Amino acid sequence: MPAPALKALRFLLAAALAAAPLTAEETSWYLILLGGKRAGTQSERLSVGEGGTRRTELALRLTVSRFGEPFTIAQRQSWVEGEYLLSLDSETDLNGEPEFLSARAGEEGLRLVERRSGGVSERTLQDTGPLLGPQGAADRLREALAGGQASSGVPRELSFRQFSPETGAVQDVRCILLGAGELADSLGNLHRGQRVDQESSAAPGVTTAGVYDERGELQYSVTSAGLTLEVLRQAAAPAKASDLELFEMASLSIPVRWPPGSGVVPRLAALSAVTVRFTGAALPELERATQAMQADLGGRPYRRDGRSLVLTLAGPPPPPPWPAAGAAAGEHTGGGFYLDLEDPRLAELLASCEPAGFACLEALVDRTIRTKSLQHGFAGVGEVLDSRAGDCTEHALLLAALLRKRGQQSRIAYGFLLTEAGFIGHAWTEVRAGGRWFWLDPSFPGGRPYGCKLRLGVIDPARPVWGQLGVSLLAAAGGLQAEVLEAAYGR
Repeated sequence: MPAPALKALRFLLAAALAAAPLTAEETSWYLILLGGKRAGTQSERLSVGEGGTRRTELALRLTVSRFGEPFTIAQRQSWVEGEYLLSLDSETDLNGEPEFLSARAGEEGLRLVERRSGGVSERTLQDTGPLLGPQGAADRLREALAGGQASSGVPRELSFRQFSPETGAVQDVRCILLGAGELADSLGNLHRGQRVDQESSAAPGVTTAGVYDERGELQYSVTSAGLTLEVLRQAAAPAKASDLELFEMASLSIPVRWPPGSGVVPRLAALSAVTVRFTGAALPELERATQAMQADLGGRPYRRDGRSLVLTLAGPPPPPPWPAAGAAAGEHTGGGFYLDLEDPRLAELLASCEPAGFACLEALVDRTIRTKSLQHGFAGVGEVLDSRAGDCTEHALLLAALLRKRGQQSRIAYGFLLTEAGFIGHAWTEVRAGGRWFWLDPSFPGGRPYGCKLRLGVIDPARPVWGQLGVSLLAAAGGLQAEVLEAAYGR
């Protein structure tokens, strides 16, 4: 499972608890369940200082299993707010890999300092407007809950803006108050109270349903994004995280049913195109992704009815012509965040590519990243070149960096590729040449043995990309099934 998907769990937890109100000088305890299994704990403590300044201290510990090995996410955050957010300090440990973030509100905007193994970066989010901290958001929600629904019975809405340390960006949060609600958790407990559905621009299509009591305190919330995430309020401190069950996170795939007796699966390396019928709750998101994919890359028209979407995926496209090196204009050209284009090793790698061409660069990246490992997060260029290790995201990022260093537009695409185990979460690279976009895959140079891809979206590695990739993959993996209707061969 790609590490960004694990990081996305932090975002989902933050979304589930973002509006959880606290009484002054009170500590609230929560139990976290994934797929009905106990996986972690969270606590929140509020203290009020002089002038009414409020500090919210959050501590989270989540333990899951990746391919049979435990993977622990530990996080501590300290939010300080007056009427609006003043500052935030966050420290996260991803199975021994620390990350730090501080945010300070000022006249120019929200000043961010981020530190991880790839180095330190500083930037300012400008024109953000007033941002709410967790207590400001809780106050807004509590006031809305006290007001009840409109006399017409139409659900009331509440909107505000927050900074998300999980995504490194400002998110628009929209809450819909649905009146009396009732949710039952997987432990058999029934929760009654005011129902609130919360959506965030940082995770399109992902909704957290929460139940609040008469005091406006969160009792239970549930988020579905390829798995079921539950947060339960506890009367006292829950059991130690080490005593909790592990939740297996290894599977990030869309199941595929092949025609009986077709013998197709062992011949994936020769597959030139495959026509697939998709069904499931995530069809609207898949249709939007398909429209964007075909607008950028072309492809056969898809067919959508109320219950399914039929789509033909082709094997790897022919390599585009190798253009002369130069400075491309527009988006997806510069460095930043994960892309240090001044690293001299990039120029050395480009010079070693003989004969020059896109196929050579694909193979060069595959050789450069000698250790194929899922133990890395979304690493920066320097970290990748230092360790020479990584998974598909590191391969895609290094190729994007080499292409931008040469002066060409490039970006990272994410979605699924067809394998013997079904459609598996994956990331690759897209390059613009000859006036159009093409995809390259340095994890599988030349497309072999896996060449049929389903793109969900694209990201710019010059900007933070923590939550987008993982949340989208989780949502699709849990909301789609696939059936192969026809397969063609010829490569």
